[in-house]
Amino acid sequence: MKLPGTPLRHAGGNYLLVEGGYNHDTRTLTLLAEPGNTAFEHSDKANRVLWCDQGEWYPIAQWAVGMVTFQEPGYESQRALVDELFERFREEQQELPEIAWAVQGVGGLLGTLENIMPAGLATKIFSEEEEAAKVAGSDELVPITSLPNFLTFLAREGYAGGMWNERMPIFFCIDDMGELQFLRVRRTAAGKMGMDILETNGDWNPYEGAEEIEFLENREACDDRLVHTVGNEPVIGWPKDGQLWAVGPRTGTPGRIASEEDELVYGVLFTEEGVAREWIEEVQPTWKVFPVDSVGAFLSHDELQDCGGLLNPGSHRVNSGVLWLDGDRVVLDSYSGFWSLQGSEFVQAE
Repeated sequence: MKLPGTPLRHAGGNYLLVEGGYNHDTRTLTLLAEPGNTAFEHSDKANRVLWCDQGEWYPIAQWAVGMVTFQEPGYESQRALVDELFERFREEQQELPEIAWAVQGVGGLLGTLENIMPAGLATKIFSEEEEAAKVAGSDELVPITSLPNFLTFLAREGYAGGMWNERMPIFFCIDDMGELQFLRVRRTAAGKMGMDILETNGDWNPYEGAEEIEFLENREACDDRLVHTVGNEPVIGWPKDGQLWAVGPRTGTPGRIASEEDELVYGVLFTEEGVAREWIEEVQPTWKVFPVDSVGAFLSHDELQDCGGLLNPGSHRVNSGVLWLDGDRVVLDSYSGFWSLQGSEFVQAE
């Protein structure tokens, strides 16, 4: 999400100052100049950017934690002017207050695995510092002064979304212009579902669907974050004895379903009998649940020729995956990559 910059008229030139970072420790300021600015020598092919609805500019320098870096080496000859512009902006703009808190855990920001957000890790975000401090295992509180910038940071770091005060999910979305948008789901006073969209000023406003947005597809980054946080495991919840459960129209006969993700046809396997029964009640009430002692034999069934097996469809990414036969070898494609089933254990494929 791009936040509008602050126009600044100085020494006869027009500039735009853009705030970055989500708290005092991560704060950045980016200085942009209007095309034709004579204070900074540049060619007509200089890297110009269209910033929000504020027109075309070209970047000059960035301030971060007291250090200034220049977009082009030649701009450094105007260091005194650049320092003056940054100093004037900081003097005229009040520092943003802390409006929310996250928690720094081991290996990253503290998150949670939510079935409503199955693609990855949802970061816990609190509107009250006291509530954040109560979270078990809190190592360090992370103050947030800009919620749009913080959520943008999360998306870039491979988090799948956020959980506001542990009860309202925040989904990462993208609009028809390719810009990040953030959608929060809440319960209304009448017990119905309501949705809010985050504005660039940090306010949540009711979302009625006027602006077309869709969920952000960010699987590779989300998988990397899961491996870093949850661990490099083939799948979470695989039974130690290898006992799986299948569903189909008759006991012993695998059912086939089309995946909405890739439109291919698969058999269906579950790591828990109860989850398998819940699935057929919702999806195929006439089907049966039956045990599977050999994944290879299941995938070799006549009904599954040229098909793979979906493991725990509808579950969180860490609990699900795709199984198929590569010759006599059973291969698993999961959040942590490809694994080969050897006996009762998985070995990561090279």
